[in-house]
Formats: sequence, C-alpha cells, structure tokens
Amino acid sequence: MPTPGTPDDKSTGGIKGVGDILASFEPERIAKIVLTLDNASSEMLKQFGQGQAMADLLRGSMADSVTSVRKLGGDIADVLKTQQEASAALGRNVTLSEETTKDLYATMKVTGESVKDIVNGMADAGIGAGRAASEMLKVVNVARESGVNAQAVSGMVLKNMDALNKFNFAGGVEGLAKMAAQSTALRIDMGRTLELADRLFDPEKAIDMAASMQRLGVSQSSLLDPLKLMDLAQNDPAELQNQIAQMSKQFVQLGKDGKFEIMPGAKRQLREISSAMGISYNDITKMALGSADLDKKMKEISFPSATEDQKKMLANMAEMGAGGTYQIKTADGTTKDVSALTGPEIEALEKMANTAPPTMEELAKQQLTATQSIAAAINSLTDRGGLAAASSRTAGGILRGTKAVYNAAADIPGEGLSARNLGKGIDKTVDTLKEALHQYAETGTVAANVGNIMSDFGGFVKKELTDAFSNVKTQADKLSTDFPVFGDAAKALQRVTGTLPSTTNSSIPTGNVGTNSMNGSQPSTQKSTMDVNVNHTINITAPPGIDTKTLQTALNEPDIKQQIVKIYDNMKSDTIGRPIPSKNQPR
Repeated sequence: MPTPGTPDDKSTGGIKGVGDILASFEPERIAKIVLTLDNASSEMLKQFGQGQAMADLLRGSMADSVTSVRKLGGDIADVLKTQQEASAALGRNVTLSEETTKDLYATMKVTGESVKDIVNGMADAGIGAGRAASEMLKVVNVARESGVNAQAVSGMVLKNMDALNKFNFAGGVEGLAKMAAQSTALRIDMGRTLELADRLFDPEKAIDMAASMQRLGVSQSSLLDPLKLMDLAQNDPAELQNQIAQMSKQFVQLGKDGKFEIMPGAKRQLREISSAMGISYNDITKMALGSADLDKKMKEISFPSATEDQKKMLANMAEMGAGGTYQIKTADGTTKDVSALTGPEIEALEKMANTAPPTMEELAKQQLTATQSIAAAINSLTDRGGLAAASSRTAGGILRGTKAVYNAAADIPGEGLSARNLGKGIDKTVDTLKEALHQYAETGTVAANVGNIMSDFGGFVKKELTDAFSNVKTQADKLSTDFPVFGDAAKALQRVTGTLPSTTNSSIPTGNVGTNSMNGSQPSTQKSTMDVNVNHTINITAPPGIDTKTLQTALNEPDIKQQIVKIYDNMKSDTIGRPIPSKNQPR
C-alpha cells in the first residue's frame, strides 16, 4: 500500500522522459495528483484535529512545495513527512511555507538527521524552523573545515542544543559545533563535558575539583584554579573540554608496536581523575588517546606557514599507514605522508575542504549522484498541471462539492430505512406469523390472514421508502444553498432542455376551476401568470390486494399531482375555444 501522499504508480521512481512530462497534463494524471495531495492534507487534518476549513490551505501549501522538493530527489510523500514531523516537533498546527519545506528537507538529506530532530533541537534553543537550515549549514561548514564527519557533528549538536541556554558559546550554534567537532575527532560524548560544566557552576564543587587535580599531580593550570574553572564552565565549555583533553594526554605513551597506550603506572591515577571530574574512565581514556594521536599528527606537518586550523584539518583527514607514518590523500588523489606535504598541496586540500555551496539546498543538490540529479531535474518538470490544480481554490470547491453530493445521497434514506427500523418491522411480521402458526397448531383455526400479514409488511416497507425518498428535495435544496453552483447548473440544464419553470402566456378557460362542471359559463381566452391548483375530490375504490390508504397516499405525491395537471392541460388543448363539458354533457 503506498504511503499517503505518494502517487501509487511507477512515476515516483526512475528517470522520466518527455512523454511523462506531457502526460502530466492529461486529465487522469491531474486528477490523480489532486487526489494524492487531498489524501496528504487529510493526514495533516487528523494530526491538527482540524476539519475541512483548513484543507485548502494545507493542500495548496504542499502542492507549492512539491516541485522544489523533487529537485532535491524527493517527492510528495517527503513533503507530507516534512510537514508532519515539523508540526509534531513544534507541538503546534504550523503550515510550512514552500521555502521552509524545501530547506528542512535539504537539511535532512545533508545531515542525515530527521526533520523532527532538526526542528526539535532548534526549538530547544529558541530557533524557529525557518532558520534551521541556515544554522545547520554553519554546523556542516565547521565540520568540513575541521576535517571531521559532518553527520556525526550534526547529530551531536542537535542532541545538545539545550546547552545554548545554559552556557555561553562564541558564535552561538557555531561555537557549539566546534566543541562537537572536537568531541567527534576524539570519539567522546561532549555531553559528559557539559555535565561537568554544569556542576562547576557551584563554587564548592569548583574548589573541590581544583583541589583534587592538584592532589593528583595534574599540571594543567586552568584546571587548578577554581575561578578559572567556573569561568570556563560558564563562558567557554569548548575550551574546558580542550583543557581536559590536553591534560589527559600526559598519561599516554607510544608503545613499542607504534600504538598509543595509557602508561601502566598512570591508569590508577587516571581513574581517580575520572572519578573527581565525574567523567567515565572510558571517555577519559578515549580523550587521552585521541589527543595524543592528534598532537603527533600536527607535529608531523612541517610546512612552516601552515596555520593551526590548517594543521588540525589535515590531522583529522590523515590516518596512520602500514609503515607507521601518517598519510593523507592529496587533492589530485595521490597518497602522501603528512610530513611530506608541500605548500601548494596543503592549500589545495584547504580549498577543497572550504569550498562549499552558499545554501543547504545547493549542497543537497551537489550531493546527488549523476543519475539522481538527472532524475530529480526531470521529475521536477512533471505534474505541473496537477500541482497547479491542487493549489487552486477550484479544486477545493470540486472536492468539497463531490463530498457533499455523496453525503446528501447517503442522508436521503433517513432513519426509516435504517437497519434497526427495518429489523423491527421484520420482527413484528415474523412474530405475527409465529403467533398465527401456533394458534393453528393448537386450535386448527387462524385468526389472522397470512396474506394480510404479508400485505401489512409490504405496506410498511412501501411507506418507509416513500418517506425516505421524499427527503430528496430537502437534500437538493441544501446542496443548492451550500453550493450555489449546483443550483445554477440545474437551472442552466433546465433552460437548455426547455424544462425550466417560467412565466408563460397560456389560454386558460375561465370558470369555476375545481368543480365538476363549468356551470355553463362562456369561454374566454386571456394572458395571465398564475399558479393553478386543481382541487378535485376523488373517491377511490382500491382493487383487491391494494390498501386504499396506501393508494391515497401515493396520489398525494408531487409527481402524481403533476401528472393530473398534465392531464388537465391535455383536456384544455382538446377544448380550446369552448367550455369543458360537465360529466352530464356529451363531448
């Protein structure tokens, strides 16, 4: 079963051709797109707890976003999912604009994080969904320039966005991203450092930690001063993490096999430091080993003019080779030792790392494969007719009108033909038959006639049918009131077919209409506009097997009365220019 909001054919996958683009203007395809987006808007109405009053807005908003999202490799289902997750994260009935939908989808593609997590993380820091893409672009840029995994950094930033409310970061989200980039490079959870920073707001805990660091032989001066600790915790948690990393590497040595390891005699000391800081031993050892590894890489970059940021970028991009030296792929694809890099090669690597599109949308487009890019470009050209129709007020009117027609038809039978009411009639008839059968079995006589019993049941059904279909005019009038176009269409059809009730010129014989004779009055022809009520008194003798009351009821139906009027009109046409004879006069 297709996801709501996705056309259930093969057009959502693969590369479409010119034929598919032209086919998107066919009525059937237009209708399919309109109904697909109507399904999508219905899903949002359920989430919002709204009725049809908001359907046009949601359908139109999503229709406007489809083309932009398709350019990024998405489709209608992705537009719906973006809208659903954003509103769920915000907890409000927010209808996203085309721009915001496109940016959130692009951010989701680039960062690998869900729209819900992106919007939720930004909302935790007071940043709206409309700014999420631009803020996350800063995160991606920091990660790229640092030579670390952008998706890993993005996930860590979103997980800790509430830290912006507790601590001061230089540059806001960008400062938080730098701390996340360092944590990613060291393979640690920055959340542990933030928890430590939170505890250091308390002067007593800051004093206790500084004293413990002094007792355990830590030489990092920033960690030995309680006031400095409190300042770093409040105003620069990223630097607090850096100081801890620098401190921890003093307990690491390079083993005989060329690998870094914790000094055998320092393991107990490092455990006590871990306990004093409230950071797990596993995290503190990973921080120590990662810091030592990074420090060695940076020392091997011997090019004198390389900046600290350049060295850090190259160090994070390098990895130890089989020969025990750090190696890196240059911009031209050659593998070289970090220590052998030349100035132009470093500049080329930096240019490659720092060259990025100005927007998240462009970055997402550039990350598509050649096949995906071609497919996205062609797919974005399709269904323009259907999307335009879905975005229009006309489509909304047609959809609401169609629903109204079927709802009106469903309301015509009413309570009389409900299962409960018909069931009562059946029970009554069967009970009567059972009673008659029992009486016959006991006495050999039947008080009730079986034919009459069945006739009564038939009369019951007929009455309910008559009552039910008398509701047709009520529902039709309601439709005309709610949707004037239906009334206008009906009148136009009557006018075309010549059945529209109108003021007409007719020759009507004068006399006492409604009696059994014209009382000898003389005929006269006049032009008039009037309603004619034929008030005949009819004595009915029903044939056998037909109930007289039922027949009288049927003759009172509007259609039957109309037929009587037609008969009367025919009689007039036969007697134009002379009085209609009474029953005692020969014709």
